[in-house]
Amino acid sequence: MTDRANARHGLGFWRVKHLREWIPRDGPELGYPLAIRKHLNLLRSFDAPKRMPALQIRWKTDPVSVHFMAGESHWHLTCFCIYSLLRHSSLNLIPILHDDGTLRSHQWDEMRRIIPCLQRITTEQATALVDAHLPSARFPAMRKMRDRLPLMRKILDVHAGGSGRGLFLDSDILFYREPVFLIRWLCEGRQPVYMQDFQDSYGYSADVLRAVFGRSMPPRVNTGISGFYSPSIDWERLEYWASRLPAGELNHFAEQALTAMLMSESGGEPAPPEDYLISPERREVRNPRAVMHHYVVPSRTWYYIDAIPQFLKRALADSALS
Repeated sequence: MTDRANARHGLGFWRVKHLREWIPRDGPELGYPLAIRKHLNLLRSFDAPKRMPALQIRWKTDPVSVHFMAGESHWHLTCFCIYSLLRHSSLNLIPILHDDGTLRSHQWDEMRRIIPCLQRITTEQATALVDAHLPSARFPAMRKMRDRLPLMRKILDVHAGGSGRGLFLDSDILFYREPVFLIRWLCEGRQPVYMQDFQDSYGYSADVLRAVFGRSMPPRVNTGISGFYSPSIDWERLEYWASRLPAGELNHFAEQALTAMLMSESGGEPAPPEDYLISPERREVRNPRAVMHHYVVPSRTWYYIDAIPQFLKRALADSALS
């Protein structure tokens, strides 16, 4: 869903409105039967957490944090992502949820029921932390971007004042095997990490980005995985780049562009692309061989038709065996 207002109406007529808006958009490209199936599954996914069992894992190691963001329109996807990660990790991972300001109390309660170890940072707590370490008077461009673009919180809120490694994962991700690369990084990594995109997605023209960065952008940086050793971030440098981006052209990919600049300056390392796949094809979605899938727009059809139903089936089966 892209219309947050619709999500507020629970089981109401917004579902009919969604189908009426989106079937004509997707039908010509996907074919109408497939488009209808995709969007019916999308709508069903909102209610799927109600059927999920609580995750029961007994850890034997010290806790390590991983960061996520959720709001009322995508909290269920965040829940699926966290559940799949914890289910396939040998580390004692403590998921830290950054509320984007729209998460409703019953949604948070449901997430905590399913993932008892989940911790939450409210918008008030996050703003206080950022105010203390990245005050607006000193970092005006970044703070204005944060106010207008919640995705900027993937950098500022996760790393402001941080003393160790900070790893952020997008919500539209599912894990299928133990993420050895990420676990290794969480335990000992110093260089930043990211995942390879299937194309450059930076939201600005190449000329604008070259003028801001001073050289060509690094290729195919995707921040579905974004990890930094927080004390290493050069906030003044990031503010300089943010101040030079055209304010009137602020867009969904601005955070990814700035993070790519940081990755390039700091020697960022991509997760192995054969194991950490972005936009997987349907054959791979149906029979996952990779460690992780990131279901960006080209693969969203298979995300709703195949991946989420398979994930829920496995979660229920695992619960029955435990």
